[in-house]
Amino acid sequence: PVTVVKPSWLYGVRDRASMPRLIRAIRAGKAKLLGNGTNRLNLTNAANEAEGCILAATKDIAIGQAYNLACDGEITQAEYINAIADCIGAKPVTRKVPYGVAYRAAFVMELFGHLFRTAKPPLVTRYSVWLIGRTCFFSSDKARRQLGWRPGIGYDEGIQQAVRWCLDNVLET
Repeated sequence: PVTVVKPSWLYGVRDRASMPRLIRAIRAGKAKLLGNGTNRLNLTNAANEAEGCILAATKDIAIGQAYNLACDGEITQAEYINAIADCIGAKPVTRKVPYGVAYRAAFVMELFGHLFRTAKPPLVTRYSVWLIGRTCFFSSDKARRQLGWRPGIGYDEGIQQAVRWCLDNVLET
């Protein structure tokens, strides 16, 4: 018996990948919205994702099914970035850059890193641009309907928890 669970962009406590980069960029005043910032994000708290995986693994109705566990509700790129900015006491991010420009700049940053074998990854990568700037959205309605999946941690609480953990464990406050 097989069940497929398709997660999306995960955030939350113990995030050592995207949250530190976002906080650093916001603190440095380098964060920008990609496009107009109104695109919805496929963003899920890792604890909510884990609950969805447990439901999918333990419910007979899930056998042979595939589920998107891709969002805890609705949040736009600008709302997410500015919720993080609010948590760290930074000004809202309002500057914008076209998606294509950001993607090409990320490519150059990655190329530089590879050519000069830098130890630290670039602040912006093509993957991060794609992740936060894309205009697609995956519905989690099937998981909600068939599995009873209800994200227990909302964006307000989850973003605050993730930022606090990152500041306490990864970055200096």
